[in-house]
Amino acid sequence: MIPASSLRVAQILSRTPGLLRGLQAGTCLPKVPTGLVDLDRLLTGGLPRGAVTELVGAGSSGRTTLANSVTAAVTSAGDFAACIDLPDAFDPRHAHLAGIDIGRLLWVRPLDLRKALQAAEHVLSTGGFSLVLLDLDDPRRPHRSIPTGAWLRLARAAAHSRCAVLVTTVHGITGTFAALRLETERRGVTFLDGTGSFPLFDGFTSIVHLRKTRLGCAGGTAAVSAATTA
Repeated sequence: MIPASSLRVAQILSRTPGLLRGLQAGTCLPKVPTGLVDLDRLLTGGLPRGAVTELVGAGSSGRTTLANSVTAAVTSAGDFAACIDLPDAFDPRHAHLAGIDIGRLLWVRPLDLRKALQAAEHVLSTGGFSLVLLDLDDPRRPHRSIPTGAWLRLARAAAHSRCAVLVTTVHGITGTFAALRLETERRGVTFLDGTGSFPLFDGFTSIVHLRKTRLGCAGGTAAVSAATTA
């Protein structure tokens, strides 16, 4: 027999707006398209709004290409995105060539990891952004352990703002707080002309692995177009 107090709590929770139960927490989230057809198909629409997605991968694996593609898709649709750039590696010229509307992008260059996480929280708290890209891949500053509380606050801020948060780094660092974990892997090198003595380098062909999901979609891989950066 279920105690009356437990039944009372269950009744209150069932009437509380904004609470999600079980798989409903993943399947009902709206999505932000990535701009990559195969990946959007794999993710059943794109990156989840209101949740954290972690994107990992070694240098020159297609990580930056994927991040730029998502940002371009968001800004091209007339929405706003933010880039929290801890390694100070963002290149506005390259971003423009990748299709990103710079006029719809907030570029933040934090001094350290703590300020990067704080900046992400502040941006999320303002509302109005569809995507917050949090780039924590900074080889100049080896990461110390990030407190669990920092990820918890970031996940809560994402849920409150209904914004998609994309954390990019070489190795996984978000623990259990990411709804998705994607990993890019370089598969080959392409050249513009492979027949001459000095063929011109074009880029790397890559794939994206879906390593973790709490959204109910199956795992798998998707192709990424040629990339010449991380």
